[in-house]
Amino acid sequence: MKEYNTKYGLLCGVTSAEFYEDGSLKECILDEKNEIKTLYGTFIPQYEQGEIRRKYNSSISFYENGSIKVINLNNAMDIKILEDVFSVEKITFYETGEIKRIFHLNGKLSGYWGEEDEYELAKKYKFNLGFGNFESKFMSLQLYKNQKIKSISFWPGEKVEIKTNFGLIPIRTGISLYEDGSIRSCEPEKPISIETLIGKILAYDISSMGIHGENNSLSFYEDGSVRSLVTSTDCIEIKGKQGESIKYTPSEKTNLFNNSIKDIVPVKIEFSDGKIFIMNHEYEIDKNIFKIVNNFKKIKVKENGCTNCELKTSGIQLKI
Repeated sequence: MKEYNTKYGLLCGVTSAEFYEDGSLKECILDEKNEIKTLYGTFIPQYEQGEIRRKYNSSISFYENGSIKVINLNNAMDIKILEDVFSVEKITFYETGEIKRIFHLNGKLSGYWGEEDEYELAKKYKFNLGFGNFESKFMSLQLYKNQKIKSISFWPGEKVEIKTNFGLIPIRTGISLYEDGSIRSCEPEKPISIETLIGKILAYDISSMGIHGENNSLSFYEDGSVRSLVTSTDCIEIKGKQGESIKYTPSEKTNLFNNSIKDIVPVKIEFSDGKIFIMNHEYEIDKNIFKIVNNFKKIKVKENGCTNCELKTSGIQLKI
């Protein structure tokens, strides 16, 4: 076991460590109790490994400037974010020291401890946002440097309703916000009719893997108008002034895990500066005629909102 000096003091009980090229500490595993004092309180990095749901990973990691990047806590602790208090097991930071993400739970899934067990441990929290008040279990919160919420990633199966310019929308997976608190993006739980500059389109991404709520298929500008959406059902026909036409419809591809299954590949449409952008092509809205055929392709929405359940075991993780 070794000891290393950091800007937070001496780290004791270092059993494994990685370093940057300049020799500064990048990350390490601890087996002794250490107290890390920060602007947000005193944190104790993970040093015990015995529990069934305990992940064997780095106790703490640092940026090259010596600031904390990630800390896996030895035990859950309460932390205050603006006016709310959350129980957390893992915290990530900006290089300048502000909290970047908090993870409510950080358990290891195995044959002895499953997602259902972890879900049962999760607490419900109330969120009072400008576009809706709701109560839900979350996996992680992403924050701006001023501690305002940047995104919420819900537990699989959790559903909430939010208010938009297009009415109430039931959502899954998560939501992201602008710094002023307005909604930036969301993941519709089922096909929702959205009035766009080219007509009503059913917004829904059947291919959404539900990994996190940071980049969702239905996104908005700050004024609440549609920035982009994904449709898994609709046909968009575009006719030019010379009579030429083209149709965009959801396609199909072979499932990664089962060759006998065909997955739907949705169509993404973006709106900007009087144009739409679709499959690497752009069209001026006032120079073309648009026809939308809703439900051109029939789909079945599963009750739990998971349309690619095989992907839940793929080991994809949030980028910190």
